[in-house]
Amino acid sequence: FDGLKGLRALPESELPALAQSVAAQLAAVLPDILMQELAKLRSADVAPSAAGAALRHVNTKFSLDGAFVGRYATLDDFYHGPEALIGAPNPRIEEGMATEHCRRENKDVRFTTSNYNVETWPSLEWEFVVHPRPGVAYPHTPSDRSKWKPEQVWTPANTGGWKGEHGRDPIGVTLFFEEECCEEEEEEEEGLTALPAGVTERLLRARAVIAKAGLLRGEVIGLRLYTGPLFA
Repeated sequence: FDGLKGLRALPESELPALAQSVAAQLAAVLPDILMQELAKLRSADVAPSAAGAALRHVNTKFSLDGAFVGRYATLDDFYHGPEALIGAPNPRIEEGMATEHCRRENKDVRFTTSNYNVETWPSLEWEFVVHPRPGVAYPHTPSDRSKWKPEQVWTPANTGGWKGEHGRDPIGVTLFFEEECCEEEEEEEEGLTALPAGVTERLLRARAVIAKAGLLRGEVIGLRLYTGPLFA
C-alpha cells in the first residue's frame, strides 16, 4: 500500500491549493497543541514528576552549598582558551596535584562532603592517598562499616555521623605498583599485613588492572583523590 500515491499523481496546478489547505489546518490546531505542551512544562515546576525528581537528586550529588549558575563567555574567551583565565596546567601531574593539595592557601581548610557527611581537608586527603601514616584515624575509615563506632554512624538523631554502606581504607600509592613495592619490600610487607584480608584481595586485583592499563603513579593518585571526598 502506497499512501503517497495520490500525492504523486496530483497535477502541479493543484499543489499550491493543497499546500495552503494543509497550512490552514495546521494553523487551526497548532496553537492548542503548543498551549497544552507549555502547560505541561509549567506544571512540571510546580508538581515535579518522579523522573524529574530523580534527575534533580543526581544533580545535587555534584553540587555544594554556595554553588553558582554558570554563564556563556564571549567568542574572544573561546579563542584565548582557559589558560588566559587560570593559567596552563602543570605537565608534571603528580607535582601539580601536590601543589594543589599541600601548598595552596586552602590546603588546611576543612569542609564537609554533601554525600557521605565526611569532614576533611585537601592536605589530609593527599596524605591519605599518597602516604598515610600508621595509627592515624582518617575520616570514613575503615571500609568495613560494621567496625565504625556508634557515634560515627549517621542517624536522624546523630546528624554528625558518616553516611554510606561502606567506608574506605588508607592504602599508600606505592602498594598499587608491584615494581615500586619490590624496591621497598619491607614497606610492602608491612602495608599488606596491616590490611584486612578482603582489602588485600581487592588491592591485588587493582594492581593487575593498573598494570594492564599502564597507568602512571600520578594517574592512580588522581583517580583515588577525585573519586574520594574531593570529587566535588
